[in-house]
Amino acid sequence: MSLMERLMKESKIYKKDQKTGSRNPAFITRLVYNFRSRRELIQTPSMMFYENELEALAAEVRRAYNNV
Repeated sequence: MSLMERLMKESKIYKKDQKTGSRNPAFITRLVYNFRSRRELIQTPSMMFYENELEALAAEVRRAYNNV
C-alpha cells in the first residue's frame, strides 16, 4: 500500500466526512478533470485511485476547438 493510500484511509484529516461523503478541501486537492487523455486510458486509474471521480474530457475539448 502506498503512502498516499495509507494517508487517505487512516489519517483523520484526509478521511471522508461520514455525513457528507467528501474530504476536507483545506487538505485535499484532487485531479477531477483530465483534459489530455482518452476515456479508455483514464478508466483504470479513476477506479483504482480516484474512486471513479476522474473524468476524461479530451474529446470534449477537441470538439470545442473544432467548432470555433
